[in-house]
Amino acid sequence: MGCAETTLHRERSRFNTMDISLIIAAALISVLGLPHGALDPVVAQRIGLWKSWLGLSVFLTLYVVLGAAMIALWLYIPIIGFVIFLAVSVIHFGRDYQRYQNSIWQQIAYGAFVLGLPTLFHPEGTQEIFDYLLFGHTPMVVIWSMQIGGILGAIVLASRLKLKQPIAITELTVLFLVAWLLSPLWYFVVFFCLMHSPRHLLPIFQQYEIQNRGKGLLVIVAITIVTLLLGAIAAYVFQATAISQNALLLQIIFIGLAGLTMPHMILIEWARRQTIG
Repeated sequence: MGCAETTLHRERSRFNTMDISLIIAAALISVLGLPHGALDPVVAQRIGLWKSWLGLSVFLTLYVVLGAAMIALWLYIPIIGFVIFLAVSVIHFGRDYQRYQNSIWQQIAYGAFVLGLPTLFHPEGTQEIFDYLLFGHTPMVVIWSMQIGGILGAIVLASRLKLKQPIAITELTVLFLVAWLLSPLWYFVVFFCLMHSPRHLLPIFQQYEIQNRGKGLLVIVAITIVTLLLGAIAAYVFQATAISQNALLLQIIFIGLAGLTMPHMILIEWARRQTIG
């Protein structure tokens, strides 16, 4: 009896002990990753989606409603919300490759490559994270699909690379090595915080006149703080039903990112079409 109680106590302690590396990863995503969408209201203003305080209020309301709808879909039908998030991420991350190729298919190949790498090198670790995000067991077809997508993406990218594209070659090689050497979570941290986020944030921030960049920083800080507060509230509300603190933090990070990514991607795509048009 005493042995059983000791084992149960250890299990509960393990579930209630927060992984310090996960805390650090969450902090980096919050500080370096989240801000890249904080200037979305500025982007919306520049393409004419709002021109007054009323227009800004309407824009922010629609932005929040769309994000909340994505989160609600994930919570009520996890597999559908998760698959939509993966599909959206392939397209959104794929746009990062636009600096090298205008072909939409090569951009999709890049997005599939980025998301597929962890499943190729660390399938068990990736599945463990997915199990938390899906509140249960991850269908293997999800892992297989991402692995196939990663392989096909790599083939498409490699077949189109030229020696006169050393930066693209270097980037793909770095992603390959980082995915191989690091855990899936830290691979995502490196890509999201050091590659994806700066590519979106810096060009928009640089469009500010020098004397107005302080206001831009205030907007970034304010929206990031509000987002983090909402995440903290969600953690407090759902902590009683979470199987562990680690699981809860992963869910807050990625389900929250899904909610932010959907309106962010729609806005960025809209802005891109307006610029092209």
